[in-house]
Amino acid sequence: MSKVLRIQDGGYKIITKSGSEIKLDTGESQGKVTITGDLFVKGNTTYFDVADLRIEDNIIVLNKNESGAGITHPDRQAGVMIERGTLPDVQFFFDETIQHFNPSLGLHGETVNGTYVLKNTNGNLIGLKINSIKTDGNNLNFDLGDDGVLMVDPSGSKDYKSRVIDINSVPNLDFLQKYVAAEAGNALIEKLYRYQTLSPGVFRQTGTGIQSLDFQAGDAYTRLEFSVSDLQSTNKKIKTIVDNNGLLVGDNAPSTAPRVRINGAGISTENTSLESGNIFKIAPEDGLVNIESQLSFKQLPDTQINPTLIDGRTLIYTRQEEKTGGTGIFYIKQASAGDTVSSGELISATKALVYGLIF
Repeated sequence: MSKVLRIQDGGYKIITKSGSEIKLDTGESQGKVTITGDLFVKGNTTYFDVADLRIEDNIIVLNKNESGAGITHPDRQAGVMIERGTLPDVQFFFDETIQHFNPSLGLHGETVNGTYVLKNTNGNLIGLKINSIKTDGNNLNFDLGDDGVLMVDPSGSKDYKSRVIDINSVPNLDFLQKYVAAEAGNALIEKLYRYQTLSPGVFRQTGTGIQSLDFQAGDAYTRLEFSVSDLQSTNKKIKTIVDNNGLLVGDNAPSTAPRVRINGAGISTENTSLESGNIFKIAPEDGLVNIESQLSFKQLPDTQINPTLIDGRTLIYTRQEEKTGGTGIFYIKQASAGDTVSSGELISATKALVYGLIF
């Protein structure tokens, strides 16, 4: 049967001998002790020797009644600790002495005091397992110190690098080496594009770039296709072919395309398409074109007397010589439309000697 102790006109205090103990014993069946008002505990330590601790309050306040600048406890830390038996205990706490960079403060972010830390009582940092990190729209900053490196699965046991192929994935060096010349300069490059910066961290592909295309597997020819776009007009493409001898070849089949070897610096090209009927211009900066070997002209058929005139140009070509002693090398020129056309065959040394005796 329950018993009630009622104090009608004042408070109730229990005083024991100094250092003694007051115990509320509900018996072997472990009943309940209910306190209907606030509970104030004044002492150094409060122990809860229970299997299940349930707290209704959604926010637990630590370091209450702090009045200084930050946590003024001698170690400048506040948090929770978990015992691990024979292993080092672990801590999750806020440390006033550790600085971090906050990109959301100020125009370019600021360095501020106070950082959350996960470590054990031996001073070693411990891991954190999560699925996502969300910012408030600002940059996510990783401060790795002077020698730190951002790594994903450094043990290599999860084969992370083989799965990083999505456009939203953070790349790794193994993946980049397949698309960009890295370390030794060898890489498999599918296509390179230029990107325009629209705003910090926001880019747009302009369509200007280069793509390498093979005629067929195992051959010695590679076509380099340069795409040029100003975002206002249709892409203009410049196509060349490069073989393993360093020859630029027109956008024809390798066996029939005309070729020209370009060596040395300071050589620019105008209209780099070498297809039949197009003009290819070599314009060296020093004004000279040096030909270190033979210069070959394809002989025009007999039915074609002269090539088509180009205003302001002198054309040199070959066809069947007109008479014995000729060189078979001809020229034709016209200063501009309507001017007199001059043409003729360059004479040989033998023919020049005969002309000298006659004239």
